[in-house]
Formats: sequence, structure tokens, C-alpha cells
Amino acid sequence: MQDRGLVIVGSSNSFGLGNQIYTIRTDVDGTVLWTDTLGNAGSEFGLDITVASNQDGVVIIGSGVNLVNGGDDIIICRLDDEGNKLWVKYYSTSNDDEAFGITTTIDGGYIITGHTEDDEGIKNLLLVKVDSNGDEEWSNTYGGAFDDAGNAVVQRSNGNFVVTGYTE
Repeated sequence: MQDRGLVIVGSSNSFGLGNQIYTIRTDVDGTVLWTDTLGNAGSEFGLDITVASNQDGVVIIGSGVNLVNGGDDIIICRLDDEGNKLWVKYYSTSNDDEAFGITTTIDGGYIITGHTEDDEGIKNLLLVKVDSNGDEEWSNTYGGAFDDAGNAVVQRSNGNFVVTGYTE
């Protein structure tokens, strides 16, 4: 977004297919340059966005219902500066998974945080590292006897990750 315009991600049910991820790109004056929808007849929600590692476009994350293994699944989508979808990937376990935060990493990939449920229904904080093409490199969960989730993640210059979240 070299022109200092904006990219906004969220969700909309205005297109006849239930809630879909809705992305809007504007110029610096707020004029809409393009829009994009992502989703099927279920419920998908766009939840965070980061600049693509090569500075051409954005990567958005969201969650949707019954996309891969039933329940909630994570959606990762790369859009270029013109709004073209370069790739769409999904992250899913056999239980519910939701993503709330994403950031670009120093190696050109992305780190995602949110939560995944264990077999007892307890939510554990989830970190998923993907490469520049959205392919999973590793994932880890953190938690205890209560629900835990990550809301945002950043990477420090030394390579460590800092995550904010909550325990209920």
C-alpha cells in the first residue's frame, strides 16, 4: 500500500451467502479501489490483516464454520495490491480452531495466534507459523485447565514472539 491507502477486513452478509470475509481497499482519500469476498454458504469472519512479506498486498486471517474438519477452522488468504487472490489456505484440527491475530515474520513468513480446542473442549492458545506461501511450518499450543487464547502476536528483532491474549 505504497499510496498510504487503507485495506480493511471484516465480514458482511450482504452478498446472499451468509457471512463472508469482506476486504476493502481504498486510496488515501477513501475512494474504494477494489473489494473482495471470501467464503461459501457458511459463516466466515475476517479478523486481522498484515502487509505481505514482499510489500505487495496483504495477508488476511479469519475463521469459518465447517470449512475442513467441521466446527470452526482458520482461513489464511493472500491478496496482491490489485485485490487478486494469490492463495487461500486453511488450518484445521479435529476440534474448533479460530485465529485472531497475524503478523509478518522476519523470515518472510507469517505467525498466527488464536485458539484451538482440545478433546475435552478446553481452548488452548495456538501459534501457527506459515511460510510466505501460507504452508504450515510448525504449530504449538499453550494452556492449562482454563480457556486460553491469543489475540495478537509480534516478532521481536531477536526472533522471539510476543503474544497477548487471555485466560478465562
